[in-house]
Amino acid sequence: MIKWTARLFGYELINSKKQPSLLPHLLRVFKQNSIDLVLDVGANEGQFAKDLRKYGFRGEIHSFEPVASCYQVLLRASKNDEHWHVHNMALGAENGYMEINVSSATKLSSFLQANDFGVKRLAGIDDTQMERVKIETLDSFLRHNISNKRIFLKMDTQGFDLNVFAGSINSRENIVGLLSELSLQRIYHDMPSYTSALETYEQANYRVTGLFPIIRNLDLTLVEMDCVMIRK
Repeated sequence: MIKWTARLFGYELINSKKQPSLLPHLLRVFKQNSIDLVLDVGANEGQFAKDLRKYGFRGEIHSFEPVASCYQVLLRASKNDEHWHVHNMALGAENGYMEINVSSATKLSSFLQANDFGVKRLAGIDDTQMERVKIETLDSFLRHNISNKRIFLKMDTQGFDLNVFAGSINSRENIVGLLSELSLQRIYHDMPSYTSALETYEQANYRVTGLFPIIRNLDLTLVEMDCVMIRK
């Protein structure tokens, strides 16, 4: 009766252990792999970290957001959480500074330029202004700030995830798992294909535990999905 009522209103009840959505799956990954530190790269205004807290994760979180206006929101969101640390910078393949395209839809801000499909599919992606931001490698950050942790690396950087990953070569023994946003239909110029991204992670000995759709077209084809992986 409960399942029938749910379907009547357009919902579906599922067993969270057999077919979990992203957050319950992540918490299961965290528990099974004793994750005690989450690196939230591409934090925007802190949505991911807040969701982790709602679902019961009480470990340490470091959020990275290069866009100044979003960082200020992130700073306010984290102020009452002593285990949530925020940093006004991006992570990438090398230390330095870069120009980022800050979109009016700030979740779509990227170091890459939107392509024709991205402009057509995602409102506001091409309404941008440039901002110069700091970049540090993950290896550099961890070397100076953190040691002896079991790390989960979440990346949501609008086509820049492989650059973030490239800066983690010396830290991967401690990076137990990762989340990367994969584009099945590219929305930025020069962004890697989802197959090349998966190949890169698999060559570093990570294996897929779950794939979670983010955006679909009207014909149900996927545009983007979240990919969760663990290191074997």
